[in-house]
This record gives sequence, structure tokens and C-alpha cells, in this order.
Amino acid sequence: MAAEAKDFPEAKDEGKDGSDDESSDREYDIVADAKISSPSSRKGLAIDIGAALEAAAERQSLGAKLEMTEEERIVAAASQPVRCLFDLPDGSQVEYEFQMGQSVEVLKAFVREETGMEIHQQSLFLEGGAGPLLDPLSLLDYPQINPREEVLIRVEGEMDGDCGGAKK
Repeated sequence: MAAEAKDFPEAKDEGKDGSDDESSDREYDIVADAKISSPSSRKGLAIDIGAALEAAAERQSLGAKLEMTEEERIVAAASQPVRCLFDLPDGSQVEYEFQMGQSVEVLKAFVREETGMEIHQQSLFLEGGAGPLLDPLSLLDYPQINPREEVLIRVEGEMDGDCGGAKK
């Protein structure tokens, strides 16, 4: 914060020879130390970051995918949520939301947690006649999966009688 110049005496500029130079009288203001950061300067930074995030979200929501780099398009596609409904061998159903970039193995791990059915005993099929979902692939690898629609997945295999079926 700068103080008024009238609060402080005028300083005289001395020449190189140490003599006073009356013609070069100057007034000096005292300013805050640059090392001290005020909360208001931090807010400015936060606003800039917030504005950048808002601009990025707006750009993505406006369909500016052509302006995105290839890496940004892949990350955006992989992070899209998709709701999966599993038809289990005992006739029950469980539902969960995954991301398009998650592998089939993640889906099988979910089925194991819900039913107790071991991963190696499971076969997952997309409804509509597609072949089995393969473990090393992700949901992105199946073009028939639309993240805007619920995906129906049929689970085949032997369920243990001890697991009590699917959680509802």
C-alpha cells in the first residue's frame, strides 16, 4: 500500500560527486514489500484458473472436438460414463456405472464382487448378438457401445450357491 508523498520529507538527489542537486528534487512513495502476497493476489490466480477450467468445459460442451489434440480426444472418450446392466445366470440383475476406458476385466471384477462368481468362470456378452467381451479390451473397443445409452450385458457361467445371488 503506497503512502501519500506529503507524509514523508522530500529526498534530494545527490550527484556522483556527493553534492546536492537542488534541481532534481524527487518525491518517493513507500510501497509494500513484493515478497508479501496478499489474499487478493491469490484470489486473482484462483479466478484465472477457474476461468480456464470454465473455458475448457465450455469448449468441450460446444463440440469443439476438432480443436482438441488427439490425446485430449482419447482421454475425453475414455472418461465418458456408461451405465451397464448385467443379466446374471440366476436371473437377477445388477447395475453399475463404469467409464468407457475401463477394461472388460474391471467389469468381471465387479461381477465377482457382487455375486462371488470367479473371473475365470465368467463370460460376458453384449445383448444383440455380439461375441464375448474379451479381457484385454476396454469398452471403447466395442463400437456398438453407446455411452449415452444403458448397456445390457449377459453374464454366463456357474454361480456358487453359497454367494446368495446378486445384491439388489
